[in-house]
Amino acid sequence: MANETLILHAGLADKSRKNRWPARLGLLQSSTGLFLVLFMWLHIGFVASILLGKSAMWTITKLFEGYFFFGKSVIRGWCLVSLVSWRWCLLRTHSWQCASSCVERWRRKGLAANPHLPAGMMKNG
Repeated sequence: MANETLILHAGLADKSRKNRWPARLGLLQSSTGLFLVLFMWLHIGFVASILLGKSAMWTITKLFEGYFFFGKSVIRGWCLVSLVSWRWCLLRTHSWQCASSCVERWRRKGLAANPHLPAGMMKNG
């Protein structure tokens, strides 16, 4: 009760809340970027396993297909397509967020302030 009175007398009750969407979108961009970096590191490691030999590459491939856990390969085409689709959506979300944050930054600072842009993209020219 005392806190509500303090807020009312300080004039904070009439003040609008700050917009939290930029923070949420920044968190989304950071998390999708982290997942994409982890995916690339793992992918590089798995592809590099060919340098260890044909049997090492075969073992890693069969490990991901579930051969050593279930006695047969359980990864089917639909599973692979869903994994690729998930990664594609993650990439599109991340690139959309990067592009929108760049556009927002340009709007705040003004395009004319950037000397590296082509003349056709300048504000006044």
